[in-house]
Amino acid sequence: MIVASPLVRDGLMRDPHIRETLDVARNADTTVVSVGVLDQNSGQYRTGYLNEADLERIRDQGAIGDICGAYFSRNGDEVPLERNDRTIALEFESLQRIPNRIGVSGGPQKTLPNIGAIRAGLLNVLITDESTALEMIDLLDSENTLPKAST
Repeated sequence: MIVASPLVRDGLMRDPHIRETLDVARNADTTVVSVGVLDQNSGQYRTGYLNEADLERIRDQGAIGDICGAYFSRNGDEVPLERNDRTIALEFESLQRIPNRIGVSGGPQKTLPNIGAIRAGLLNVLITDESTALEMIDLLDSENTLPKAST
């Protein structure tokens, strides 16, 4: 959930039910999540938490996707955003500490975000479709291809 201000977030975080719910999630053995994309298909965009300008600002910061509002870059770095102070969700580090982090994420728009999420340590299991898996492999292979030195 994204709220209007850090003050609202701080007030809601004092609610024992919200704190308890997040504590249960932090101590979970397994989480099943989807990898979010930074386009109009984003759940946060569709629910009105983001608009086009927000998407552009987030992409300009280097983010390529998110899980539960935890944004990450192509190389797996956390992308800290102003909106994090207004978000009620598990933090990036809390997601990384859950032993079984299962992502269910497929389709051509998810290729790069899936790779970023894995590199970020937000997923250690990925369930995807064959074409997305093959695109991920192709992209990773192309990143590892070094030009040959000329003699």
